[in-house]
Parts: sequence; structure tokens; C-alpha cells
Amino acid sequence: MSADKKCKTEDECHVFNEEWTVEYHFTKVGNKQVCLLCHESVAVFKECNLKRHNQTKHANFGQNFPSEENENAKS
Repeated sequence: MSADKKCKTEDECHVFNEEWTVEYHFTKVGNKQVCLLCHESVAVFKECNLKRHNQTKHANFGQNFPSEENENAKS
């Protein structure tokens, strides 16, 4: 692939989805997407990267701090 045909992340339209705040614990701060749990940001803003960060760094978060929906389902 030649240099002029290489895809650049600035050219891609990655838009922050508000559902990702609840699902992956990320929020948008300026031009960055920051994890609410560890304050890290991802290099390339795509849903798969947010999901991977959440699964690798915070795999036990749901067990340690269950959501209200899970608590209501148990009752």
C-alpha cells in the first residue's frame, strides 16, 4: 500500500456514543475518550478498543460492583 493511500485515523469519523459511558465506562473529555475507572485513554477511538480495554483492565468490575439492573434481577 502506498503512503498516499494509507488510512489515517484523523480522516475516519469515529463519533462518541453516549451508551458507551454505561457499557464500557468511558466518557469524552475534549478530543480524548477517558476511562472513568482508571483515567486512561485509548489510542484509537473505536468501540472495539473500548470493549477490549474494559475486558482486559476491568474484567472483575461487574462482579465487585454489580449494576442496579443486576441487583433487581436477583431479587
